[in-house]
Amino acid sequence: MPNVRAAWCRDDASAPWFVRRFAHERCPDILILPHRSYQLLPKGLAKPSVPAHHGPPYLSDLNIWTVFSGAGVRTLGKLGDALDISSEEPLEERQEALLPKQVDIHPTIRAICNF
Repeated sequence: MPNVRAAWCRDDASAPWFVRRFAHERCPDILILPHRSYQLLPKGLAKPSVPAHHGPPYLSDLNIWTVFSGAGVRTLGKLGDALDISSEEPLEERQEALLPKQVDIHPTIRAICNF
């Protein structure tokens, strides 16, 4: 298929980390990784209604942009070095393990809201 990088059976134990992470009983039998900047769309849909990927293991899709603003939030600037989001290669599991996760912001939000 054009613009498809690879495909795996859902239960393939030797599949990359991103396939194993999303494989569960309700997902399709075959998991497909499109090339970076491509999306798989339902037949007949000319273009996506939301231009976001939400899942492929490329840095451009996994980069977390978060802005906290409001009362009680100090301006700190940016944290960390900018990521190279131009890479066409899927992240390796060891690289993904070093990236911040959405659960990392939970303590910050709790503190800001005084929970």
